[in-house]
Amino acid sequence: MWKDAVELGIACFVGMRGATDEVLRERLASLGVEPWLAERLVTWLPVAYGRVLLKDVPFGDHYSAGDAQLRLSDDPVYVAARERAGRGTRDEMEAIALRSADVDAVNAYLRRCDEEGRTADLTSIRVHTALVDRLPELGTGDGGVAEPRDALRGFVEGHGFATLPDGMGIDAFVYPRVSADRFSLQVDYAVFDPRLAVSPLLESFGGVGATYRDAIGDTVKKLERGSVHVIIAGLLDQTSCEEQVEWETWPHPGGPIRVCLGGQLRLYGDGAPPMGPLLDRLRDALAGVALSPTIHALRVFTMRMGDRVYADEVLLDGQPWAEGLALVGAYAWPHVEHVWGTRLFALLDARR
Repeated sequence: MWKDAVELGIACFVGMRGATDEVLRERLASLGVEPWLAERLVTWLPVAYGRVLLKDVPFGDHYSAGDAQLRLSDDPVYVAARERAGRGTRDEMEAIALRSADVDAVNAYLRRCDEEGRTADLTSIRVHTALVDRLPELGTGDGGVAEPRDALRGFVEGHGFATLPDGMGIDAFVYPRVSADRFSLQVDYAVFDPRLAVSPLLESFGGVGATYRDAIGDTVKKLERGSVHVIIAGLLDQTSCEEQVEWETWPHPGGPIRVCLGGQLRLYGDGAPPMGPLLDRLRDALAGVALSPTIHALRVFTMRMGDRVYADEVLLDGQPWAEGLALVGAYAWPHVEHVWGTRLFALLDARR
C-alpha cells in the first residue's frame, strides 16, 4: 500500500517544480488527499530521494521530530517513498532530492571542504534528519488515494475467484499527471499469466475527475464496461460473464481460434457505430498472422471528430499491428462534428 500515493506525490513535485511545500499540500488537498497523507508525501519524498542521491552517506534509521526520536522504518509512507526513490529518474531527482535539508547539509559540508582545501569524505560524516514538529498521526483508510488494484481484485473475487490459478496474478499501475491547474492519470491494469502470448497483459485507461478518487473511478468504470469480463471469462471461466461477453470461433490456418469479445466501449459522447463489419475484416486479416498456440490480446481504439483523427490504435499482444491499423484507418467511420471514440477488447485463444 501507498505506492500509488507516492506516485501522486512525485507527479506533484515534478509537475509543479519549484512550488513551496504549502502550495504542494494545497494541491494535494484539492485532489482529495487527506491532510495526514499530504503532509507525509511532501515531507518524506525529499528525504527519501535525498538519501538515494547521497548513497555514500551513512544515514541512520532514526530521525527527530520536535523532542521525539522516531524511526523512519515505522512510517509506511516513508518506506514506500524510499523504495520508489531507488528507481527514481534524473528528472525526479532534480525536482525532489534537491529540496532535501539533508542534501543542503551535505552540500554545505562539501563547500567547507573546498574552501579549506580538505578532501571530502562522505562516508565519515553523520547527517541527522530532523523535523520541527511531529507529523500528524497516520489516518485510517487510503487517505483519499484509492488503489485501482483493489477494484480489479474486487471484480475477480466478485465472480467467485478469491484464489487465482497458480502462476496468475493481477495488479495495477498508476501514472498521474499534475500541474497547478490540470490533473489526469492513466492506469495500466495488469494480468500476469503464463498462458498469455505476452505477460503481463496491460489494459490501459485514462481517467479524469475533480479528485484523484474520481479519476480512478473513471478508469474503473471503463475497465468494467470494456475489459474485465473478457479477462474473467477468457482466463478463469469460459461459462462466466455470459451477459457481458460473446464467444466466437474464427478460422485460422493454424487451427480455429476461440475468441472472447467484450462489449464495445463508446467514449466521449454519441457517434460510434457498431464495429461488427470492422471486426470481420480484422478476423480475416488475422488469418495471415502466425499466432503461437497461446492466448493473445487484441485491442482496437479510435478517437475522431469530423474528418480529424485524434487516435487510431490496433494492438495485438500489446504491440502495434500495422495491417489492423490500416483497416481501422480505411473503415467508413461516420462524420460527426464532436469528439467521439470507441474501443473493443478481445482475447484470442489459439491453443490447440
